[in-house]
Amino acid sequence: QEGLAMSGLELEITSAAAKPQPAKRKSLSAGTAIQIVQLDSGSKTRASRNLKLNTQVLRDLVSKVGDYPIAVIVIAGPGRKGKSFMLTYIVRYLQALERTDDGNAGDWMDNDNPDVAMKGKGFTFRNGMDQTTDGIWMWSRPFIIKKSKAESPLAV
Repeated sequence: QEGLAMSGLELEITSAAAKPQPAKRKSLSAGTAIQIVQLDSGSKTRASRNLKLNTQVLRDLVSKVGDYPIAVIVIAGPGRKGKSFMLTYIVRYLQALERTDDGNAGDWMDNDNPDVAMKGKGFTFRNGMDQTTDGIWMWSRPFIIKKSKAESPLAV
């Protein structure tokens, strides 16, 4: 049993299995961007806004990880600097990498079709000055990656 504390909120994550089971690679859905920490819209000023942690989303995600070791990719920074855009391309790369058993993502940028629209296939982003994502977002499922045929998979 492990605990996660965040600004006075606590999330307990427990394993459903009594003893660890061998990890099996399985086919998972494509996934989507989901918000796990939301800024409370009730406050008047941005500086005084409270955070709301969506524990159910975290529980659901952890249940999909199984017994795989976990790696987390984080991008943080000021608003309107391309974080969601970059995360969308990371998702695209991880999707390609997940389809292989040897750690070679191949043509993950789809050079035969370089103008493939990313809209609706990752984290929301758009041109302009208005923010599209607030709070903390993550992908709705882990990517099960195998770096080589000899190594065990990793949940990213």
